[in-house]
Amino acid sequence: MKHGSYILFVCWKSVNDVSGIAVDFNEHLLNLSNTSSWNPEARFLVVVQQDRVSHDPGVLVRNLLQELWNFKVINSVILVQIWNKIADYTSLNKAVFGLYTWIPYHSPDRCAEVLDIAELDLWSSEGHGGFIYNYPLFPPKIFNDLQGCPIFILAAEYPPFIIFLQHDARNTSKKLVFQEGPVMRLLKTVSSKMNMTENITGVENDRVFPELFTKIKDGKFDVLFSPLSLLHFGKTFLDETYVLYQKRGRFVVPCGQTFSRWNSVIRVFSPDLWLTVFLSMLIACILMLCLTVCLNKFSQSEYQVYQTLSSCLISIWAVLLGLSVSVMPRSDTFRVFFSTWLLYCLAVNTVFQAFLTTFLINPGRERHIESIQELLNSGLPYGFDPQCDKTFNDTEESVMRTILKHRIPCSPYTTCMDWVAYHRNFSTPSTDNIVDYFITTKYVDYQGTPLLCALKEEFYSSNNVIHILKGNPLFQRVNEIVGRIVESGIFNQWTKELFDTLKLKKGVISLRTLQDEYYNLNLEHMQSAFWVLFVGLAMGTAVFVVQLCLPHRLLQSGKYINNLNFTNSPKRILCAVI
Repeated sequence: MKHGSYILFVCWKSVNDVSGIAVDFNEHLLNLSNTSSWNPEARFLVVVQQDRVSHDPGVLVRNLLQELWNFKVINSVILVQIWNKIADYTSLNKAVFGLYTWIPYHSPDRCAEVLDIAELDLWSSEGHGGFIYNYPLFPPKIFNDLQGCPIFILAAEYPPFIIFLQHDARNTSKKLVFQEGPVMRLLKTVSSKMNMTENITGVENDRVFPELFTKIKDGKFDVLFSPLSLLHFGKTFLDETYVLYQKRGRFVVPCGQTFSRWNSVIRVFSPDLWLTVFLSMLIACILMLCLTVCLNKFSQSEYQVYQTLSSCLISIWAVLLGLSVSVMPRSDTFRVFFSTWLLYCLAVNTVFQAFLTTFLINPGRERHIESIQELLNSGLPYGFDPQCDKTFNDTEESVMRTILKHRIPCSPYTTCMDWVAYHRNFSTPSTDNIVDYFITTKYVDYQGTPLLCALKEEFYSSNNVIHILKGNPLFQRVNEIVGRIVESGIFNQWTKELFDTLKLKKGVISLRTLQDEYYNLNLEHMQSAFWVLFVGLAMGTAVFVVQLCLPHRLLQSGKYINNLNFTNSPKRILCAVI
């Protein structure tokens, strides 16, 4: 339970100086802030007890309000007895108490400095006692217009939301500047709507852990955005705004390599389908031979070219390739069977040519690892920064424990991703947003194909938010603006615009034109087809040479040559082979 109000007592004796009282008051506030019930947004009433009322309370009140502001306490009132007002409002034997506070961001030259003390009201003990002005003691102090006062932002590089962290060459102090990112755009919109001037302090990527945690403990900022999980700081130091997006942790593995175009001919059909086609050829050849034998028995003789197994097989193979046979069938029954096989081959050829053209244009990619269990079974090494071990320690799943047991130390994460993309012998965890960003900007090949692939299975998820120092009076206003931007979809639209711009710059995607309706095949696409053609021509040439080298006796005894009534002339043999 958080306290809703505090009453603090300060003893101001004549021997105590103002600075000593302020130090004791600071220690008291520090002890209160370390308790779980501490609530800097509560109402604070500080009662100053005096042994003599002749002191001027102005300096003490200013110091007490300054100490309260150091702990981000804004709803504070100082109650102190005064003497300079007695003559004006009451008799000398009555007491008068003044109530004082201050309003931050009231003027552009005095934004968060406790300089001007405001007198809220006076209380007189005359009669039954009461307030003189009856003004509200805890008025609203944060308005929509904050007079251009600075808002201090602490941000670390977190692509794609805060990206392109670099040194500004025009600045001799080498101040880090951010050029792009929807979160940076969101923070600038928030400061603009509140009429504040953003003062951004960047944290270098390789110093996020030590430097960021030190700055959080110092508390010299208003708004914080970081890629790190800050849950262990949440209860003590930070408050969270509206959820910007949900990040999901996934393992990144090398994408499957592109298939070579030369094997597109084989990949058109699966091995089972190829076997089915060849079996159908064999069955059709046997049926053709049996049909020829049956027709000859019924005096419906067929040409001798269909009376041998080799001749039938050559004719079946010719039809499957879309070529003509040497001799057309004679009988009606044989023609019906031949027409049936012709229709079957037409269907196979149509499907084959359609998919072959597709594979020549886009050969496709090999299958990559798609689950964490496949990653473990594959034996592919994986690693990540040891400071991320807490993510895997917080889960009770045995798979996560196994991953943590065998991980290889690897940092920073860009080095890990380089090993995954370029060496293809490594894997590393990351979030889906970071993976999408690096795929868009860096890890693509010359054709715009990604080199990294994220597993569909996620091993953790968390919310990314903007953090504000606990008790900061700007929290309500900042959270209100952030919630409106996120709920309206503006933040998602900013993210989408960024990715589209990066993809267009990198050439991963292009604008749609009328030429997208067709595709021009060039020599590169047709390489595999020419290789098959050259192999066929080489085989045909080899057969022709062999036949030229054979003795004339073997040529005369060859059934195929005799059946076709070719002489032994080399020119006739060449015509037969072609």
